[in-house]
Amino acid sequence: MHSSDGKKDARLTAPKGTCDTHMHFYNAKFPSAPTALMTPPDAWVEDYRTIQDRLNLERVVVVQPTTYGTDNSCQLEAMKSFGKNARGVMVANTSTSNQELERLTQLGVCGIRFHMLPGGALPWEILEEMAARVHNFGWHVQLQMNGREFPDREEMLRRLPCTLVVDHVGRFMGPVATDDPAFKVLLGLLEAGQCWVKL
Repeated sequence: MHSSDGKKDARLTAPKGTCDTHMHFYNAKFPSAPTALMTPPDAWVEDYRTIQDRLNLERVVVVQPTTYGTDNSCQLEAMKSFGKNARGVMVANTSTSNQELERLTQLGVCGIRFHMLPGGALPWEILEEMAARVHNFGWHVQLQMNGREFPDREEMLRRLPCTLVVDHVGRFMGPVATDDPAFKVLLGLLEAGQCWVKL
């Protein structure tokens, strides 16, 4: 953490039961995908436990980063360390079997990640198909995209059978005003009751 040496007492601590809803783990023993645009230094379980203890974070959602493409091994190993206090959002594609989806569900995975920016592992073309498949396992779709594309994607996103979770307040590249048509689409998705946004 550039803003903290991890030794001083935190100025703020989270209330009991707080969940960190988006965490990536990195470990050099897991190879990066050929599509990876970045290979961060190791950030492993013991590092995160220090942060958890310092901020009073009890639960965590482990999210597959683009660094590892479709290989969820790194995140699954990290997730296992936190037991029942962890859930996962992983990557699966059309070649992923239902047996594998069931296995991931039993491990605590509850969402599929679509990262629609450079380096992402899954294309738009399979989003609806995979949303329908993972819906049968109780999963949601977690989506990172350029929010300026919301008007072009709205119809498809409204058709999804499962809950939609949008990363980074829509990640508008660059920022837009609150009366911008793209931002209004995001508000409309929220108002429909099947969409959540990560701040």
